[in-house]
Amino acid sequence: MTAEGTSSHKAEQSLHKQRHSCVFMLTGLSTEIKDDQLLQAWTAKSAFVVREIIQTERLYVQSLDEIVQGYLTPLYGSLLSTCGGPSFIQTVFSNVVKLCNLHRELLLNVQAGCYSPEDFSRAFLKTDFSQYNVYCLNYQQSNQYLQKSLAENKFFRLQIEICQRGLSHTLPLDALLIKPVQRILKYRLLFEELIKHIGRQHTSYKTLEDVLDKMTSVADEINTHLKQPVRQQKLKAGDVAKRRSREVQELQQRRKLGMGRASPPPSQAPGPTPRKSMEVEDMSQPQSVKQLRHYFEAMATAMS
Repeated sequence: MTAEGTSSHKAEQSLHKQRHSCVFMLTGLSTEIKDDQLLQAWTAKSAFVVREIIQTERLYVQSLDEIVQGYLTPLYGSLLSTCGGPSFIQTVFSNVVKLCNLHRELLLNVQAGCYSPEDFSRAFLKTDFSQYNVYCLNYQQSNQYLQKSLAENKFFRLQIEICQRGLSHTLPLDALLIKPVQRILKYRLLFEELIKHIGRQHTSYKTLEDVLDKMTSVADEINTHLKQPVRQQKLKAGDVAKRRSREVQELQQRRKLGMGRASPPPSQAPGPTPRKSMEVEDMSQPQSVKQLRHYFEAMATAMS
């Protein structure tokens, strides 16, 4: 076995041991949803949306667990020593651990409260989604840094591949890291659908509307953060264009002033000086210093 093969084998064994000790996916989080009780609390169509919210929340928590327990935990030690240390971890994984804990709790609360529209709504109202401001603002840099490391660091790329095989699916790490951005923006659509089917006459309509308002506000703030780099680039490009325009105008102005002081071409040289005559060449608007000299010489000759 080559040295490279031995290194790969040892890395895989090490990661396997660390991953084997991690309990992830949805252990202890999923509870059975009883459709008959769900239909007693919701209309038929709104109950379908509630079930969709819960099912997609389970899948989302599973994805967050895969990032934390499938990648970050087994790779933590080697990332500290081979990939730039804490700054690399902070840049690529950001605050995904906090998001994972946040949504584990949210999942438990929505499952427990799904038979009561008020409890279901309060689960979202009491959740602090401000952590997404940090994650989404950092996401673009995170993805660029990850792609750069995968392209330049062969050992890191090998470790990522081992982790992906251990999770037994085809989704690469970058496909998991974008899920928080997608999920936080989807809540607004889900609650718009839920409110549409529950009807204004429902006793919990106002509370659900409060949830929609909150998720709309969160989504708008996230979209603002995501657009900031693009806006900054446009502003920067605009500033450069304005500066260049000013420079061109100043250059053109200087050229105009320079042409006003320039000597006339040889073809415009003044003619012979008149002798003892007051009828001198009209120099009321002389064009050059040389012409001025001829003008005064002619005046002096005429007056002598």
